[in-house]
Amino acid sequence: MNPWIYAIINFTTKAHDGQRRKGPDNDPYICHPLRVTKMLADHYCSEITQMAAILHDVVEDTQYTLKDIEKFLRKIGVLEGMIPLILNMVDALTIPKEEHKISATRRLGLETVHQDAVLIKIADMIDNSQEHTEEKLAKNRERAKVLLEIFDRRFNKHDPFPNDLANILRARYAKP
Repeated sequence: MNPWIYAIINFTTKAHDGQRRKGPDNDPYICHPLRVTKMLADHYCSEITQMAAILHDVVEDTQYTLKDIEKFLRKIGVLEGMIPLILNMVDALTIPKEEHKISATRRLGLETVHQDAVLIKIADMIDNSQEHTEEKLAKNRERAKVLLEIFDRRFNKHDPFPNDLANILRARYAKP
């Protein structure tokens, strides 16, 4: 595994220190970004996308800012051209606390960011759905629908790996 990924896992673990996932298992929070990242790695997403996936909740759920992440990425020697891509995806996936009541998918502006941010959000919703009750799934169906519409506009329907992820999301949020 890429040494930058190890360093980013350590950074993210420290950033989420003491946080637990909601749900029956009450896992340490770091388990969520790691599951999201593994899902993306299993679907052949780039290491840049994997790095952004590990970091995707840091700004939203900790005291760290995009500037802190940028400084950290420079410190560990991530290539200059990769840093803006990672930061762009993390920023697109960050919902400011004052906007949590607004549809996260609408806020994301996923129409204009690097298309892999859409894949991170799909993997994020798939992982989150594993802990949801039917009531919570029903509340998020509209978000999943909007996200999948964005996916359908941005991705080649003949590329099997992104489509596999989208199809998992479609199945998770299908009406019972």
